[in-house]
Amino acid sequence: MSFTTSVSTQVEQFNFVKVFKKSADAQSRNSRIAPAVIREQSSKLEDFVSWINNTTLLTVVEATTLPIGKIFKNDRVVIRFQLAQGYQKYFGLLRGLFAFQHQRNVTISSVFADQGFELQLSINEVDAIKSYLEEILGSIEREISFKESLKVVIDFEQQVRKEQAKLYSALKSSSILSVA
Repeated sequence: MSFTTSVSTQVEQFNFVKVFKKSADAQSRNSRIAPAVIREQSSKLEDFVSWINNTTLLTVVEATTLPIGKIFKNDRVVIRFQLAQGYQKYFGLLRGLFAFQHQRNVTISSVFADQGFELQLSINEVDAIKSYLEEILGSIEREISFKESLKVVIDFEQQVRKEQAKLYSALKSSSILSVA
């Protein structure tokens, strides 16, 4: 007695153009259904971008919104920013802080070519990432302040040592003359 089994496989063709067309249809349907929500999200994005630009350390290069569709469950925001003029030397520090403390549902990647960063997040996560960035930027500002204070202290100590050396040499030369 022998058993034979046949395996039938079905190959389903996937039409990517159709998927993206449906995504575009969903986007236009969403914009017709909820314009108030879109305005609110746009306002959130504008407020967040202006907040970033008002920080002393960062400047926004580009901000875009990726609409809801087949790929994303909700609107995504992509913001490209870089360190402001005079702060580019802290690129490594900021990159390290982003890697050390990263947020859920938020992607922050560094772009070495222009020493910038790309932030990808849901429009609903803007408030959370704002407090996260405040904490990170506060750490960098404290680091900058510490380095400046440390430099002042080191410069002062070097001046004191030079002054002490002059005084000791003057004292030594005066005591040699008075002994003779």
